[in-house]
Amino acid sequence: MPNRDSYKIYLLIISYILGLLLTGLSIIKGNEIFLVLIIIIISLILAFTIPLKWYFAPKKPWWLIAGLVIISSYYYYQWKLPKPSPIDISHQLTTIEDSFDNSLQIKGKIITPLQVNRNQRARFILEAKEFEGKKVNGKLYVTAPLLETINLFPSMEVTLTGRLYQPPVANQPGGFDFASFLSRQGIWAGFSAQGVELNKFGNIYQQSVYELRKRVIQSHVRYLNIPYGTLVSAMVIGSRGVDLSFEIQDSFRDAGLAHILAASGFHVSILLGFVLWLSARFSSGWRLGCGMVSLLFYLTLTGFYPSVLRASFMGLAVLVALWDDSRRVNVVASLWLTALILLLINPLWIWDLGFQLSFLATFGLIMTFQPIVSRLDFLPTTIARLVAVPLAATIWIIPLQGYIFHRLPVYSILTNIVVSPLALILTLGGIISGFIGLFLPMVASAIALMLYPFIRLMIEIVKISNNLPFSSLAMGNISLTVISITYAIYIGICFHPTLQKRWRELSLFIICLIIIPIIYQKINLTQVTIIRNNPQPIIIIENNLHNYLINLPDKNNLNYTLTNFLNHQGINNIDLILAKPNLENNLSLNYLNQKTNIKNIYQNQKNPLNLHPLSHDLDIITWEIEDKKWMFINTEKTINLDTASIGNIDTLIWSGNNLSISDIEKINPSTIINYNNFNQEKLLKSPKINIYSLPQENAIQWQPNKGFLPYQESIY
Repeated sequence: MPNRDSYKIYLLIISYILGLLLTGLSIIKGNEIFLVLIIIIISLILAFTIPLKWYFAPKKPWWLIAGLVIISSYYYYQWKLPKPSPIDISHQLTTIEDSFDNSLQIKGKIITPLQVNRNQRARFILEAKEFEGKKVNGKLYVTAPLLETINLFPSMEVTLTGRLYQPPVANQPGGFDFASFLSRQGIWAGFSAQGVELNKFGNIYQQSVYELRKRVIQSHVRYLNIPYGTLVSAMVIGSRGVDLSFEIQDSFRDAGLAHILAASGFHVSILLGFVLWLSARFSSGWRLGCGMVSLLFYLTLTGFYPSVLRASFMGLAVLVALWDDSRRVNVVASLWLTALILLLINPLWIWDLGFQLSFLATFGLIMTFQPIVSRLDFLPTTIARLVAVPLAATIWIIPLQGYIFHRLPVYSILTNIVVSPLALILTLGGIISGFIGLFLPMVASAIALMLYPFIRLMIEIVKISNNLPFSSLAMGNISLTVISITYAIYIGICFHPTLQKRWRELSLFIICLIIIPIIYQKINLTQVTIIRNNPQPIIIIENNLHNYLINLPDKNNLNYTLTNFLNHQGINNIDLILAKPNLENNLSLNYLNQKTNIKNIYQNQKNPLNLHPLSHDLDIITWEIEDKKWMFINTEKTINLDTASIGNIDTLIWSGNNLSISDIEKINPSTIINYNNFNQEKLLKSPKINIYSLPQENAIQWQPNKGFLPYQESIY
C-alpha cells in the first residue's frame, strides 16, 4: 500500500498534468489572473480539509506546492508553444500578390517520412531555407505529386515549385481545424508542390531507416499483396509509416479498432515478450541488453511518437526489474512517471491523441483487468484473460473517442474481443517475418504468406461488424463536463469499495448522462446550416428528428466537410438527399451510406418542409420551415425565374450572378446568402435586405430564435 511519501509524488505528478490540461479550456485565455487566484484558493481549501479526513494525505504545504505546480505547468506549456520567427516562411504569405500562383520556388530539407493523403498526393514536412531567393526558416506542410517524390526520405534537400497557402481553420461545427493542428507543430503555412527537384542526398542514418522500413513492408507485400501485406505492416510499425489505403483505415476506425493500426503498448508488449522468450536461456544482463536493443530498434523503425515512447519506457522498467530480481515493478507508478517524463520533454504532447489513448488504455488495463477477470470466473482462465484485455482497455478509451470524434462504434467491445487472438497472431507473425526480411527477404515473404487466412478473416470480421445495424452511431457534441464526470465515476469505481458494488447502476447513469441531452436537443432542434463547398454549397436542414441534405462534396473531402458535421450534430438518418445524379455524387453517396442511414435520394415525395425542386435538374429548390420560405438557386448558369408562381421568399441562397435585380425585387427576400462573388452592388444599398457572404464566413447557421449566425459566432 502506498505511504504518505508516495502520495506526495502522485499529487505533484497529477498537478503537473492537470495544469497542462487546463490549457485546453478556451475560457481561460485572457483570464489567467483569475485562473491563478482560483487555483490558490482551491489549494488552500484542500490543504485545510483533506489532511483532516484522510490519514495518508500529504500535509498542508504539499497542497500549496501542488497549486504552484499547476500554475507553473500551465505557463510552461505556453512557453513551449511554437512561435513564428521574424523570418518564418509563413510571413511570406502577406507578400504574395496572387494566391493561386503555382510558380513559386522554395528550398528546404525534408524532416518527416512521406505519406499519401486522401487525394493521392505525397505529404511531408519541410524545413524551409530559401523562398524566391530570400532566406527563410520555419516548417512547411507540403503536398506533392506521388511520381515526383518516389524514393525521397527525411534529410534530403529539395527545391519545390508550386503554391504557398494559408492552412484552413475549422469552418463548420465539428470541422477539422487543420490550422490549429499544424500550429501545435510549429507550422503556419502550407505548400502545394507541382514539381520536386533533388538538391542534396540525405544522410546515412535516415537512408538506413528508410531502407529498413522499406524492407519490412516489402517482406509483407511481396506475396500477400495489397491491402493484406500493407495491413500486416501497419500492425507492426504503425499506419504512420505505411501507405495503408484509407478505405481500410476508415473501416477499422469505424469498428473501434484504430489502435491496432497505431504502434503502441500492445505492439511493444508483444515484441518484448517475444524477445524475452527467445533470450530465456541467457543471463539477466544479456536479456536486459537484448530487450533494450529491440526497443531502440523498434522506436527507430516506427518513429519516436508519444504512444510508442510511453510503452517503451514502461517496457524498460520491466526489463530493469527482470535484470534486478530484488526489484518489483509498480506499474501504476511507472505509468505516471513515464507520463511525467514525456510531458516534461514536450508538454505539447498532452494534446496528442495517440498519447491520450495509450495512457488511458494502459491505465484501464492496470486498474480493471483483474476485476473483470474475477467476474468472468465462469470461463476458462485463458479465455477470461483474453476477453478481459480488450474489454478493460476499450471501456476506458470509448468516452474520449466519443468526445473527440463525436461517434460511437456500438460493437467495438465485442469486435475487439473477437479479433484479439487474430491481432496477436498477426502482430507477432508480422514482427518475425519483418525481422527475417531484413536478412532473408524471400524466406520472410514465405512466412508472411502463412498469415493470409488470419488477415483475411480479420478484414471480414471488420466488414461484418460495420454492416451490422446501428454499427456506428453519431453521438453529437458531448460536453467536456459529461466526459469529466464519466472518468470521475470510473476512478471512483476503481478506488471506492461502495461504488464498486454499484458499478451496474453507475454504468447506466453514464449512458443516460450522455444520451439524454443529445435526444433532448434533437427533438427540439430546428436549424439550417449552409457550408461553403465548390462549386455549390452544402445545405443541411434539421427539423426536430428529420434531416435533409442538399448537395454533396466529393468523396475525398466528404470526411472534412460533411461527415464530421453529421457526427457533431448526432445525425444518423437522412430522410432525403437532393443531389444531381453524376459519377462524383454517386461515389460520395456510396461512401456516405456506410456512415449514415439514407432513406431517400431525390424522390418527389411529401415531407414536413415541403422540400422539393422546381426544376428536374435541381437548379431551383424551395422549402418552408417555421413559416419561413427559402429558395436555393443551385447553379451558376443564367436562369429564367417564374416569380409569379414562386411568390415572396424570405431567404434566397444564390451565386450572386445569375438573377436580375428585377427578379430579386419581385420575390422580395429579407435575407440573401451568396456563395460566390457577389456583384449586385445595388442590393447593398437596400436597408431591407440582410446580406451574408459564404466565401467570407465559410459556414452560416440559422435557428428560429437566433436568426442567422456565422459559424464563428454560432451557439457552438
